[in-house]
Amino acid sequence: MKPNLTVFGTCRVYEPCKLLEDDNYLTLNNKMVYGYTHTTKELLQMLKLLDDDFECEGLLLELLIKNIEHFEYSRNKNFEESDSVIIEVSSIRLFSVNGIYLRSNLLFAFIKSSIADCEIFWKDLISQRLRSIGEYTLVKELSQEELTILENVKSEIQTKESFLSDLEEIYKYININQKVTFVSHFDMKVRNSDVRVPERVLIKEWLSEFSDKVYSTFFNPRFLLEEYGYEKGLLDNAHYTKEFEKELSKLYLDLILN
Repeated sequence: MKPNLTVFGTCRVYEPCKLLEDDNYLTLNNKMVYGYTHTTKELLQMLKLLDDDFECEGLLLELLIKNIEHFEYSRNKNFEESDSVIIEVSSIRLFSVNGIYLRSNLLFAFIKSSIADCEIFWKDLISQRLRSIGEYTLVKELSQEELTILENVKSEIQTKESFLSDLEEIYKYININQKVTFVSHFDMKVRNSDVRVPERVLIKEWLSEFSDKVYSTFFNPRFLLEEYGYEKGLLDNAHYTKEFEKELSKLYLDLILN
């Protein structure tokens, strides 16, 4: 019988595993997983949403769930049927509105559709120096709901304590018999420097620490990527080439089966 796998994370873990399903090595069980997640906060909120343990509606919900028209609350956590679970955490940059954590890609798309000088707004948001919304050029007249989000959105770097606490909660959703593999973002070097991207280094260290605690597998893609070659393996500093995804799929299959 083919193994059943659920993947939480981004295209960096989903696409290689989708190749394994296409080649009939496994069944990809992502039915109740609504889009990619980048942070522990995003993943934990999605799990709570599916468990009817978190309330959110309107535009805020649309900034959490990509395919909102297909979303439905469900107490049946579909991934409990899986033999293995892969959890990728790729960011500790958090975006929130009144305690609700938003997906960065959906938030940026919303900002881009609302504010003409969206790059300036985004830069101000990251640096925590947002000005009054009236000081930015709007693309259109915004609803009160849209204005409320733009006026209250915040950005921060997650602490280790928060990160590990989230993982503890996330792990409670995992069946004790499931094999869990934690995956970090590849901790590449900052351009023209020997220093690795600090946030990615922290993710690697914290995931490794938690994996050891719960006797799970931890994988940092950097080493395979260095062996394969950055030029052949990367489209940019965040996305893999199709060729490298094939290499990754072999490794994930080995992790799942052994």
